[in-house]
Amino acid sequence: MTNSSQVRLGLPFPSWPTSDRAAWEAAVTGGDPLYDDGGVSHWSAASCRVHAQGYGEWLSYLTRNWPEDLCLAPEHRVTRERIRGYLDEMADRPESLLPDRRRKRTLAPATQAGRILTVYLVIRAFAPDRDWKWLGGLARRLQRRPGAKQMKPYIPVAAQDLFRWALRRLEEVEESPADTPAKAAVDFRNFLAIAVLIACPVRRRAFCSLDVRERVQKLGDRYLLHFRAEDMKDGKARRYPLQRRLTGPVETYLTVHRPILLGGSSTDALWVTVEGRPMSAHSMYGMITRTTEQEFGTRLTVHDFRRIAATSIAEYDPEHAGIIRDILGHSTMEMADRYYNQAQGITAVERFQEETERRVRGVLGGRRL
Repeated sequence: MTNSSQVRLGLPFPSWPTSDRAAWEAAVTGGDPLYDDGGVSHWSAASCRVHAQGYGEWLSYLTRNWPEDLCLAPEHRVTRERIRGYLDEMADRPESLLPDRRRKRTLAPATQAGRILTVYLVIRAFAPDRDWKWLGGLARRLQRRPGAKQMKPYIPVAAQDLFRWALRRLEEVEESPADTPAKAAVDFRNFLAIAVLIACPVRRRAFCSLDVRERVQKLGDRYLLHFRAEDMKDGKARRYPLQRRLTGPVETYLTVHRPILLGGSSTDALWVTVEGRPMSAHSMYGMITRTTEQEFGTRLTVHDFRRIAATSIAEYDPEHAGIIRDILGHSTMEMADRYYNQAQGITAVERFQEETERRVRGVLGGRRL
């Protein structure tokens, strides 16, 4: 048995056995999506990344516990005994795998189900002629376990609250700028990104892909955001208009604050760091979580903005709940309902009273909402 402290929890693709790398390359470039032949050429780039990472975790388990199996063909390693051991490890991981205190000893039921599903999908692609019904059945049973599909906790922040707060903070930066132009530019960028994201709740990768040359365009008195097909999970290009209330802030960012952040550097990226480089998805994630936690006491991720948008539509505009699918880029309403809509149990009267109360507070505060 290999020393587990010397093996990464997930093997990167270059560290996979040669047979697995060859099988993966064949799977992602072959197969016919019209037939159940195991090919995964129809997978999106995001799906390929997720399942490659998950399969790397399976290979890590084998490397640490059954290194002799790596000499076998990939399909010969996937046995009931090995899968049982993999599940046992996920349910009670040894201390040697937890040098980082943030790692949990027991993986959540949903995580366990997802990892077994990945092994099933990948190994079926590698060896489509073999019978993998037992493994697919196990993945489905794991997904039906209590907690495997548990809805995430309700987020006590409405879309209109986030949008209103971001606009107010943008005004404050202009009225009382920070000590340095660079700090004011960072603050303005952060609050504008939150306002744009709640108005256009796309995924993080697509949000960070925006550039000022082709994908942020002004049409009349408002801006349009263009997203390429390769940046969207469903592979469909989209255009989203921004509210007119964002036209002024976007122009201010483009003409005043973004040049300060660039500091002489050159990039077409819309969102840039204080060093003048494009903001990565990781940087965007950190900025959003820090900024929202400071204000609301809740760490909101970029993906949470999608849940907030879907829930707010269902709560405050239920007659038009069908637009959730189009806004989130889902193929069906079932997907939107299953993962994002948390409005169940809130009555129409409560919605009306809460919305009216917010509007009254806004008027009394001297602001038109």
